[in-house]
This record gives sequence, C-alpha cells and structure tokens, in this order.
Amino acid sequence: MRTAALVSDLFFKGRIAEIARQTGKDVQFFNNIFGIKDADLILLDLNKFGSEAVFRLREKNPEAKIVGYLSHADVELREAAKREGCFFVLSKSEFTKKLPEILGGARIA
Repeated sequence: MRTAALVSDLFFKGRIAEIARQTGKDVQFFNNIFGIKDADLILLDLNKFGSEAVFRLREKNPEAKIVGYLSHADVELREAAKREGCFFVLSKSEFTKKLPEILGGARIA
C-alpha cells in the first residue's frame, strides 16, 4: 500500500512517522498536493489544506482512501470534506489513536 501524507505541523509529522515506523509501514510526506499520485491511502491535514485539497487529490487519485484530520470544533469543514470524498474525517486526537489501524488497512468506525 502506498501511503502519502499532506501534513504541515512538523511535530505531528514526527508523530505520524513514529507510528508508521512502529507498525512497519512506509509513509511519504508531501508539502503540497501536486506530488501525490498513485497513492492508495492519503492522510490529510484539513485545517491547513481544506476541503478543496480533497477534491484535487480525488481527481489525481480516484481510488485512494483519503483520511482527513482536523480540529474537533470545525463542523463545517468536516461536512465539506465528506462531501468532497474524504473516506474518514477524524479529530486530531481520534486520528492519532486510530492511526495504527488506518495504516494497517483496517476498517475503522
């Protein structure tokens, strides 16, 4: 599985990288949407890149599962990301907790 991450926060990028290392998964990090193609799974910082990024990523990666994370209080962004095709939209804390399952390809609720 080819996993791409569009993450702006360096601290959070480190957390994702550490969880990926612990689970034996490879995650490629990107600073913009243009380098991401042929990904099976895309991890997306919705607060930084917005729901428009979901639309653009979906155009280039129609089969990819896009998992977005955001501040738990941003209900409008959550709904917009779902409309644009985000597979899952999780709060940052939920995302961190479920990341091993997500990277493993497990179906999460």
